[in-house]
Amino acid sequence: MIFRNKTEISSFPFDSVCPNEVKQQSFGIQWPVVYIILNNELAYVGESVNIAIRINNHLRSEQKRSLRNIYIIHNKSFNRSAILDVEHFLITHISADGKYKLLNRNQGQNDHNYYKCEEYRKEFKTIWQSLKEYKLVKHTIKDIQNSDLFKYSPYKTLTTDQYQIVSEVVQNLIIDLADSAQSRSIMIHGGAGTGKSVLGMFMLKLLADAQIEQQPADTTSDFPEENLSYIVSQLPRKLKIGYVIPTQNFRATLKKVLKTTTPKTTDDSEDLMPKILSPHDVANSDTDYDLLIVDEAHRLRRRYALPGGYTYKQFDDNNKRLGLSKDRTELDWILTKSKFQIFFYDSGQSIKPTDVLQKHFDYLLQDQSTHQYQLTSQLRCKGGNDYIQYLEDIFNDTNPQKLSFKGYSFRLYEDVNDMVKTIIRRDKKYGLCRNIAGYAWHWKTKPKRGEKRTEKTAKELVKKGLYDIEISEHGQTYKYVWNMHDTDWINAPDSVNQIGCIHTIQGYDLNYAGVILGPDIDFDDRTGKIIIHSENYKDAKGKEGISDNELLVLIKNIYKTNLARGINGTFIYIFNKKLRDHFKKYIDFIPHKSILNQKNTEAQNQ
Repeated sequence: MIFRNKTEISSFPFDSVCPNEVKQQSFGIQWPVVYIILNNELAYVGESVNIAIRINNHLRSEQKRSLRNIYIIHNKSFNRSAILDVEHFLITHISADGKYKLLNRNQGQNDHNYYKCEEYRKEFKTIWQSLKEYKLVKHTIKDIQNSDLFKYSPYKTLTTDQYQIVSEVVQNLIIDLADSAQSRSIMIHGGAGTGKSVLGMFMLKLLADAQIEQQPADTTSDFPEENLSYIVSQLPRKLKIGYVIPTQNFRATLKKVLKTTTPKTTDDSEDLMPKILSPHDVANSDTDYDLLIVDEAHRLRRRYALPGGYTYKQFDDNNKRLGLSKDRTELDWILTKSKFQIFFYDSGQSIKPTDVLQKHFDYLLQDQSTHQYQLTSQLRCKGGNDYIQYLEDIFNDTNPQKLSFKGYSFRLYEDVNDMVKTIIRRDKKYGLCRNIAGYAWHWKTKPKRGEKRTEKTAKELVKKGLYDIEISEHGQTYKYVWNMHDTDWINAPDSVNQIGCIHTIQGYDLNYAGVILGPDIDFDDRTGKIIIHSENYKDAKGKEGISDNELLVLIKNIYKTNLARGINGTFIYIFNKKLRDHFKKYIDFIPHKSILNQKNTEAQNQ
């Protein structure tokens, strides 16, 4: 056992006397520690092997002058690798806890392994509990790790491929921005769960911090050459940067993340702060952008099958404002209003005919000036890349050999309510478990424009005879309600008792996902192919003017996207029996309770 000694926290006033006081401690010189400097609103987290000297450096920092106390976390069992790990855990968790806004910049630490790292990571729970006793943090680790503020934190540790991409992108930007004539697009490809949004938010903060710093990057690190913030400080100042998200729901979430992780700035730096934008915001901006980062770029729209609330006149006015022809797209708005662009893109998550066609992105890729990168690590599903590929193989009708995934639950339920109730029970235990479905039922409970819903829960609606999804199985009829919130649904009250649609879940992580494959998707046992019933797909705009073959691709994308939401597991119910029987070949099957009871009775009688 490594931890023969208890991890302790020692506190001192953060003032000119502090370095000498700390120097007298056993951990003051030549010993690895982690520390937190704070006042009532702001905090800074760091690590050092010479904490007394490090404090002297911090006292000279204008940015940290308002901080009042320092808390030093020390243990005789700490080593260099351990304190880097503890520092990272503290930064990500304190940032998401919300009690303080962090002064830390992105350090660009990439994920690493070291001797007995799991034991050190277990010790972090003890450290966090001690911080709660000091009333330095508010929430439990479980609550924090289920929050959007944690999942999309710009302080996340980078994987090796993420770190390499950021480093290359920044260095290329430094060179390209020095050439006033140079402009370029950067395409970062990545499937569901490869960390596109996490990387995007990391880049945004990294670049933004470099713009608002009044002095060169903090070089108090023992190894400044490993600090990406030091590298990015070589970028020109006063760059205008924006972060574009096409979908309203996800845009609202990341606005909240950015607000929470951005410290207060001086009046003159306020204009340099990045903004979370819609494509419409970009088109209507009075100034051009030096750089636009576009998340979920596959959801940028063209002038076709526009959803309700987004008029063709608005679209046409934006094209006219930018001097573009009527048939140009939101992608063209981005290219017109910015010198550099970073697109996070996955063609497999294009789910509506209004999405910009892949060929338009292909045109960008044909440009020799466009840089391309590929994210490969699966960061969401514990089933890993093998699970994601397995889904692709099943939906592509390649008849793969049945696989199971260590540490990942993948089940097919015969009874929909068994699955729904399992997810509800998992939510009580783990949090952040939700049921979702394809758009194969009319949204009858959706309030009309200007109408306010008085009911607060799905149970209240169903009690009044108001529901959307009705499924009859084994002599029982089950009634469910679509999501009652358009934005931030997964965190809304009572969401666990509702069924989420693709538009409320795309971009989000769940601990466990229950996925209903509706009557819009089926299996043809004559051809051995997955098919669709277009009449059962209820999103009128989602199938406007496209062929059944094109709709087949979109519906498959919807279900593959839904099936890639679960971190620890995915449970499935399939409405159509032929498709259900087909999937039995690939997924562990959970029969209806009546059948299980019958089998148990037979076994007892033998």
